[in-house]
Amino acid sequence: MELIEIVKKPEYRDILKKAVKVEQSREWERDTDGWSYSDLPADPLKLNKLVQKGVVAIKLSTNSGTWYRLVSLEETKNALDQLEDATRENEEAFKKKISLLTITEEDVAEFKRILQQHDGLDYWHQYINPKLENMEIEKKATLISLASPKDRFGDRGRIHVLLWGDPATGKSTLVRWVKEKMGMSLVSHRSTDVGLTGDMTGEEITMGALPINHKKLLIIEELDKFKGHDRAGLLECMEDGEVTLTGGGKQSTFPAETTTVCTANRIEGFTPELISRFDFSIECRIPNKEKGMQIMTKIVDGWFREKGEYDGIKLHKFLTWIRDYEPMISDDVRDKIAKLLAQYINKRNVKEIDPRQYERFMRIGIAIARLNHRELKLDDVIRAIELTNGDVIINKVED
Repeated sequence: MELIEIVKKPEYRDILKKAVKVEQSREWERDTDGWSYSDLPADPLKLNKLVQKGVVAIKLSTNSGTWYRLVSLEETKNALDQLEDATRENEEAFKKKISLLTITEEDVAEFKRILQQHDGLDYWHQYINPKLENMEIEKKATLISLASPKDRFGDRGRIHVLLWGDPATGKSTLVRWVKEKMGMSLVSHRSTDVGLTGDMTGEEITMGALPINHKKLLIIEELDKFKGHDRAGLLECMEDGEVTLTGGGKQSTFPAETTTVCTANRIEGFTPELISRFDFSIECRIPNKEKGMQIMTKIVDGWFREKGEYDGIKLHKFLTWIRDYEPMISDDVRDKIAKLLAQYINKRNVKEIDPRQYERFMRIGIAIARLNHRELKLDDVIRAIELTNGDVIINKVED
């Protein structure tokens, strides 16, 4: 492990800072001179870890004690200085970003003007990675998920999205932009040791990505590369808003009302129950030759050119503005939606239905209403059905 990575860990950084201070204040007469752990003071176990990592060397060990010295005072000091400089830069960048994301009265007035002239979903989905071409439905689904309500009323309001299919179709480019520009968490099978749920096989419980991101949005890359128990935990999160850990003869349940946007190359190993819980399951395909050439032309034309709103600040502000808005649902609209869904089910001519399969239309409809900062309309639910199924349905509800 590189020295800069070691000093990033707080438990080691504190010891090394003290060691640097001690060594700068002393002059050593013999090569065996050094400091003891009580001089700092420092945890002997952590100090021994630094010896094993080759950062600290034992200069003398006797029955009366052990004396240490840094392997390289200069390199350790430089690593600590680099980390301090980087931390300061990050703090300044964070403060700058916060100031940019502060919503002003002018912002609110602009948002209201936009929604007077445009449909919220049609307008704002274009602001998700504006340089990414040919991903209209993927962007709309992601925006709807970002705008989805939480589980405030005991109804699962969280909207989950699965983007799957061929590699090199833009899935990762889309979700990584959302992670960077919208400040979301992202996890892949390569970035976690405890998976989506966590681990409690040892003495301590280690939370996984789902409970850590309770009440937040989590981007999961390459869901197909995770183990089966992780996907089972994701299903539990989707259905119950919690995950259960077992190990060492114990079992514990943790809240995980987490909204997820997932990518995968293959879904053959996914259970039908898991796939059915995604409100959007969108297959991403490599475009045909004609469409691919059109996209390439746009990419070349936009290469090394500024693209308006690529930084995501305007969209971030808008989503913050609508986050706490709860669309009203009138009794009249509730009745019409119930009739609409009954007609839709009858037109599908199925013998059995899982009511939860149709709840998604309410969730998505409410998110669309929120994106328009207004009460829920029947058309929002009609649009939800069209977005998820591509079906053409009755646009008028018979009395």
